Amino acid sequence: QELVRMKQMISQLEEDVQTEMEDKNKAKEETEKLRSSLDDIAAARAELEMKVDELTLAKQKLMKKVSELKEEAIRESSLRSSLEESHTTL
Repeated sequence: QELVRMKQMISQLEEDVQTEMEDKNKAKEETEKLRSSLDDIAAARAELEMKVDELTLAKQKLMKKVSELKEEAIRESSLRSSLEESHTTL
């Protein structure tokens, strides 16, 4: 009877070990999936940061061009006013 009880215990322990191994494998797979997702997210973030940098640079260039065009418009307006005054004087 003791032998039967020991065999049952061994059988139960083997089942427990099997269950634990399965749980461990599932956890390992989930960890790998999460790691892969994290890598994907990091790559996407780096790409977005590059796009933001590109857009920031493009915005700076456009702002500079707008500023130059405003200055040119002011100079042209001033020159036109000056020429109109000269023409009126004549």
